[in-house]
Amino acid sequence: MKNDQSLSKVPNLINAKSVPNIDASELNSKEFYQEYILKNKPCLIKGAIKHWPAYSNWKNLDFLKSKINDEVVSTFTKPQLITDLGFISSEQRKDKALNEQPKSQQSTFKEVIDQINDYDFLMTELPYKKLMSDLGTFEFKQELGKEGLNYNTYAVMLHKKSLSALHYHPYTDALMCQLFAKKRVILFAPKTKNWNGLNEYLSHESKWWDLDHKKYTSLSQIEPYEVIVESGDALFIPNWWWHLVESIDNEVGFTIPHWWHSPLR
Repeated sequence: MKNDQSLSKVPNLINAKSVPNIDASELNSKEFYQEYILKNKPCLIKGAIKHWPAYSNWKNLDFLKSKINDEVVSTFTKPQLITDLGFISSEQRKDKALNEQPKSQQSTFKEVIDQINDYDFLMTELPYKKLMSDLGTFEFKQELGKEGLNYNTYAVMLHKKSLSALHYHPYTDALMCQLFAKKRVILFAPKTKNWNGLNEYLSHESKWWDLDHKKYTSLSQIEPYEVIVESGDALFIPNWWWHLVESIDNEVGFTIPHWWHSPLR
């Protein structure tokens, strides 16, 4: 990935707000539900998944090869940067998809790992059902009824120097869990000024590293939050919060999103 492909040009990032940081050992399910889920308020939960077997087991990629060595996985070696949430016309969507959206490659997991040092950018979804024994629970999250909607309740993403498109999760809340490599997440609350600015931009563009602030004047009003998610942490992302995600180092890591139906949907 080119050095200029980063989130450093997101408008007003210099004045970005922070979200509450809470140690997982000090957060109970009642507080998490009442203060964050019901209030649609993000928070960073430090050490949320350090008790998971994956936290120690997956440091050794040979351990994962022993579980899913010959599984065929879809791999992206360029960022997926097209946002398609109904804001772009069919013609614009078609043109963007043809010109910019990368194609996935089919490889075995073994092939991906054996070539891991050759990748400048990598995003691969792993067969999470075969890895569930290494994933754990969240002591601060009570069961909230039917989970998942159109999503799996979990996903496991192997990555190296990743960068996501701007998107939100309609109807679902999420915990973005991180193992090993650090990530930066830029969040935007579901407020009118943010929606207006992002909508104007998304109607024409998809690249956040090549913004013309003078052309899209409503972007000057957006209010970003910035969060650094480290290994063992989980970021709570409420439904309808726009967000962008990027790696901030060149390390191999895993992002494990966990979704459930939001009670506010």
